[in-house]
Amino acid sequence: HDFDYEDYTLEVKTVSRSNTTFKVTSEDQLTAIKEKPLNLQLYRIENVNKSKVDSLGDLFNEIKRKLDSGLTNVFEIKCAEDAFCEYLGPKHMPLDYKFTIIEDFLYVVDQNDFPRVNKDSIDIGISKVSYNLDISVLDKFKI
Repeated sequence: HDFDYEDYTLEVKTVSRSNTTFKVTSEDQLTAIKEKPLNLQLYRIENVNKSKVDSLGDLFNEIKRKLDSGLTNVFEIKCAEDAFCEYLGPKHMPLDYKFTIIEDFLYVVDQNDFPRVNKDSIDIGISKVSYNLDISVLDKFKI
């Protein structure tokens, strides 16, 4: 899960303007932990190439400004060592594209009814589960 708060857990996904599905990369990704509610935040974004605005750099700097000085280095190291996107910040890796949020949705991931692969129902020996989930079937789970 992307964020684990005291009273709920949050999984975050992004899709482009035209996507109708998003990828779930493990059988645990939509499974709640410790009887804590799990929510799914879905962002539909648009990427503007060759932009003069580095939106990732702006976000990076905004987060750094909000952190205590002792956590700034930890944040920079975590960004630099991230397996998905090794990012050194706008000073060292300026980007010439901008992400714009078109719309966003928050869903409750009901463990009984939300469409997902349930770890308990997977046959033994099956590993590395990955699947696409159709966004159009999630309307009844919107918060």
